[in-house]
Amino acid sequence: MRRTRWYGVSLAAIGTGLGLWSSGVAQTEAAGNALRLTVARARELAMTQNAGIRASAQSVISATAQKNEARAARLPGVSLSARYARLSDVPDPVIMTPSLTIPTGPGTSITTPSTQVSLGPSVLNSYNLTATAQVPLFTGFRLENREKAAEYAAKAAGEDFSASQSEVGNRVEQVYWRLHSARATERVISESVRLAEAHLEDVRRLHAAGMATADDILAVQVRLAEAKLRQIQAENASELVRATLCNLLSVPVTTEIALVDSPSVVLPTVPEQDALVSAAIANRPELRALAFRKQAMERGTAVAEGGKLPSVMFQTNYEVSNPNQRYFPTRDAWHATWNAGIGVTWTAWDWGMVGQQAARARAEERQVDERLNQVRDAITLQVVQARLAVIEGNRRVAVAEEGVRSAEAYHRNMRARYSAGTATNTEVLDAQILLERARLDLVQARTDQRTAAANLAYVVGAERTQD
Repeated sequence: MRRTRWYGVSLAAIGTGLGLWSSGVAQTEAAGNALRLTVARARELAMTQNAGIRASAQSVISATAQKNEARAARLPGVSLSARYARLSDVPDPVIMTPSLTIPTGPGTSITTPSTQVSLGPSVLNSYNLTATAQVPLFTGFRLENREKAAEYAAKAAGEDFSASQSEVGNRVEQVYWRLHSARATERVISESVRLAEAHLEDVRRLHAAGMATADDILAVQVRLAEAKLRQIQAENASELVRATLCNLLSVPVTTEIALVDSPSVVLPTVPEQDALVSAAIANRPELRALAFRKQAMERGTAVAEGGKLPSVMFQTNYEVSNPNQRYFPTRDAWHATWNAGIGVTWTAWDWGMVGQQAARARAEERQVDERLNQVRDAITLQVVQARLAVIEGNRRVAVAEEGVRSAEAYHRNMRARYSAGTATNTEVLDAQILLERARLDLVQARTDQRTAAANLAYVVGAERTQD
């Protein structure tokens, strides 16, 4: 059996071009209006149509919006307001001038009487237009840290999206080869049915010649019925896997699928474990997502601790109103006024609330750090398991291929001997069972090897480099 080396763990050869079937030639399994799929095309469809991936994409959009929202909070804000009010009617405002005594000479004076002066009619309609601009000058670095935290959270969401793509892509490839296996199983069992039918014809001819018994015919008919039952089960299992693939691709469940790719006979030389683990640690988006979340949590801690510092805000207002309360007396006229100032806010005592918020943020930060270590260990274990599965798969394929060759030779010998009268009917039937079992073992071994190789590419993070 030919072997090929992996020239680095990032190569697509980890997940493609690995030996499973007896031929390396691409094979079309259906025609007509069936959806023709290569592995690459199936993954491509899933990336654009799978509901889980679309949902993950919305999470990225949401995180990006939150990042932009946090950035906008640092910029000057302008608000506009308008108000109208109808006031109740009141008597016209008046003031009373006091009486004055004015000396005119020795012992003489003039006294002016007190008079009532009207300030004009009451203003019954009030209009107000206000523009307010507010600029944060200092917020204890909370706004800056909140923006950076949102930026890291958006990056983490992007890595989550990549992880979702990788996971779905791996599931699609696994199901693709399971469908290939299910259809190969159908073919094996159909061949068993054909062999049983051919043997039944041989037994009937021998029975007509007086060289076989009626019990021989019945025995073959029983085995044929059993093979047909397995054929029905295989067909049903194949349909279920096809429906599963349709679901992953978000296409109608009734869609017929033609599998274009057939695995090659070339088995990979598995890289060393340390190289694979290093590649996985560097490539897996789950780890990058947690690293970004850790950075976001660090900024969140800084935000909480910033609550101990004062906030300084600049604010200015421009107001156009009728009447304007800053003018006296009140007049039914439009006037514009403005004001500007700086405000300082500092919480002198909060019963330790800010300190507790900071403590909670630090605990959440440490939690993410521990989660990062946990996931790193889990990925290492995944790599070890996936690598061993590929090694086992390579060995099983080699053994199963030898088993098929032996079973085919044994079956041919038994049929020839039966025709010559030196083997029994039971021996031929047993040989057919052994042949079917050997072929099914090969199908399963090739499937397990192929899916193991695809899974190794996934856990290493190399499958996203596939063409």
